[in-house]
Amino acid sequence: MQVGSFTATCLPRLPTIWIFVGKGDHRLVYRAPTGEVYKVGMDRINRREHGVLQILDADPETVAFVPVYAFYDFSTAFDLTGWSMGETVVAMEFVEDDGTEPDDHDLMLLIDRLVTLEVSDHDENWRVRNGRPVIIDCGGL
Repeated sequence: MQVGSFTATCLPRLPTIWIFVGKGDHRLVYRAPTGEVYKVGMDRINRREHGVLQILDADPETVAFVPVYAFYDFSTAFDLTGWSMGETVVAMEFVEDDGTEPDDHDLMLLIDRLVTLEVSDHDENWRVRNGRPVIIDCGGL
């Protein structure tokens, strides 16, 4: 399967209890039986998302908008420019909309930070939990 410039044929077969959530331009997303989602695909996009999450997580004004996340680097080889030729994965808690409306101030603050960090803002990039927006995708440009 081709996802943007990423070919999914290099991925190992996942156990059937994992659920395919969806795909973007450069990554595939799976939900583990334990509930987290795993974003597998283009190394550059996963590293970018991890960096954005770290920035948002370090800011007292935006830390509440960041889900629990982890970054896994399985890289074993690098090209001549130093870019990883391996696989990286961003894992994060699965966040669903709970039906509440986002606080306008919180939403504008999150969108402002995403614009500053040059992250595309789409309605799909965040969900609402207890009236607060929670970022679910910040890897794209």
